[in-house]
Amino acid sequence: MQELSQQQKVNGSVDVDLMVTGLIPGFEVSATAYILVLQIQSSSGATYNIASSTSPSTDVGAQDQNQQNLPTSNNNSIISL
Repeated sequence: MQELSQQQKVNGSVDVDLMVTGLIPGFEVSATAYILVLQIQSSSGATYNIASSTSPSTDVGAQDQNQQNLPTSNNNSIISL
């Protein structure tokens, strides 16, 4: 946490590389990729943004237009910070 309090700006990139399927086989679905990012706010009101590069296969996924997570496979996404 000490490192976060000293610096908040981080450059990074995400290479989304995964296969998405719908919840119901045989029906077309529109999907949007997502990346998990966490924002923490201290009791004094300071905010800190956190992204993880250690587990891209769980931090990158896909959702449909109703924000439901969709099944993915072959998730070879890369998060570089």
